[in-house]
Amino acid sequence: MGNRLDDYGVESLEQAMGQHQYYLQYLIYSLALHRYLQRRIAGYRYEQFFGGVYYLFLRGMSSTAPTGIYFDRPSEDLIHRLDAICSGAELGALC
Repeated sequence: MGNRLDDYGVESLEQAMGQHQYYLQYLIYSLALHRYLQRRIAGYRYEQFFGGVYYLFLRGMSSTAPTGIYFDRPSEDLIHRLDAICSGAELGALC
């Protein structure tokens, strides 16, 4: 992405996330964690127990600038919809 802190701003991070399909990766991991927590924590609620997703681009991180850190918290609705899709008979083998 580059060697300067400016190369790790919001737009650059979003572009890298898309190019490397990190969005899909973290949605899969988020769904897996959601399913795990449902089974392990009595009274589990997504909004209370799921804090979000961080991608740290170490080369772009600095103690003096807010660069190199990507954060997202998929909506509860999206995670529930993905869960329903992956629980379906047609797609069950994929998830």
